Amino acid sequence: DKIFAGSDTLATSYILSKAIEKKEYDLIFCGRQSIDGDTAQVGPQVAEKLGLTQITYTEEILECTKDKIVAKRHIDGGVETVEGPMPIVVTVNGSAAPCRSRNAKLVMKYKKSFARSFLSLYTGM
Repeated sequence: DKIFAGSDTLATSYILSKAIEKKEYDLIFCGRQSIDGDTAQVGPQVAEKLGLTQITYTEEILECTKDKIVAKRHIDGGVETVEGPMPIVVTVNGSAAPCRSRNAKLVMKYKKSFARSFLSLYTGM
């Protein structure tokens, strides 16, 4: 929302974590970093604020069950396979495979729901 424009990584991760707390979740995906801040801190900060394990620099999900996720992640000098318990925050590299097309009806349905969560957090409504 425009009311959060200009937030630094600390404020952005706080806003997101407070909105996420109001929802049920098992798996939270974040991009690795934005082009405006270029810090790669928001996803890990959200994980920390929610008390969740995180897997960063993910390139491929190998296995995902109700209890755990197994992923390949890019590291300096190669790739490693890691496992983490659900719920978890996963940050995804730009080198990962492209996402499948989204369902436009579901995007519109949840867009309003998530926007209301942000607005109520900000305004206390």
